Amino acid sequence: FMLPLGTQQSLTAIEEEALHKWVTARSQNAMSLSYEKLQSISNQLSEYPDRLQWKQSIGEGKEIERVGGILLYHDKFDFDSSNSDSNSAKSIWTMCVLHKDSKADKGDTDFHLELAMNVVAGSSKIKYSLKQVDGHESMEFLPPWRKGNSTMKVKAFLRGQNVPLHLRSSASILCVKCEGHEQIAAIFVEGSTNSKQNDDAKREGRWIIQAAFSKADVLDSTYLHHILLSRDKEL
Repeated sequence: FMLPLGTQQSLTAIEEEALHKWVTARSQNAMSLSYEKLQSISNQLSEYPDRLQWKQSIGEGKEIERVGGILLYHDKFDFDSSNSDSNSAKSIWTMCVLHKDSKADKGDTDFHLELAMNVVAGSSKIKYSLKQVDGHESMEFLPPWRKGNSTMKVKAFLRGQNVPLHLRSSASILCVKCEGHEQIAAIFVEGSTNSKQNDDAKREGRWIIQAAFSKADVLDSTYLHHILLSRDKEL
């Protein structure tokens, strides 16, 4: 959401209405800003005009973040690690889906995924969600290095990546839904054992994008969707 130039006062009624509609659209109609939250954001902007980066909760695990001259909408997903090893960390993901014209600093996030879609970035036809493999074992996945081959069950892929059996059900998956059809866009592989990766990558893991969403053949950048993902760990 682009902020008015030189924001030194509270948002006008028209600007508040535009912000309200923007949040509703970004949440796929799952979130509606209350009047109190709108006023809180407006007051934050007017009382601290020089504070160019902050976050404010708007309820239901959602946040509004200011980054310079724009506001970003975040969905936070808290995954239950009860199926994981007792030494495993509880992962809390924060996801931000950028519009094609967003100017946010991607360097402050843990992971930046670029997904090739058949609709332009920011389209309301696309809905992203973060889930665990548990309950979605029948979903199919094909890594980019096997493009052209048959897909495989998600757990079979994780087994091939040497993910321990007790961690496969709690593995994180990024799903994309378009026109009623949902599929996996990327899988997070914890502690990859790929010898070519550096020590940090081995420890932190990595997101692997489904072959169908690889950006390799994309000629028009407006069809690249930018997904920013951050994770905190509570040991």
